Amino acid sequence: MVWNYWTDMDNRLRQFVGRTVQVAVSEGETVQGQLVGVSEAAFTIQTAPPPGYGSPNLVTYVMQNIGYVRVLG
Repeated sequence: MVWNYWTDMDNRLRQFVGRTVQVAVSEGETVQGQLVGVSEAAFTIQTAPPPGYGSPNLVTYVMQNIGYVRVLG
């Protein structure tokens, strides 16, 4: 059996849909939001805009391009 890191990651992330996560997108930069969807190779979070600046944004990340995902709540 061949173990695929990204397939395993999408299966693990699906358990946390609806929870708050922190995503490391580059060295030293993180984005926080609610995990709203997970596909085979990517996931989507809903981020809150700065106060008074419109509605929340949906941001999709390709799993191979992130450092880590931390589940916060």
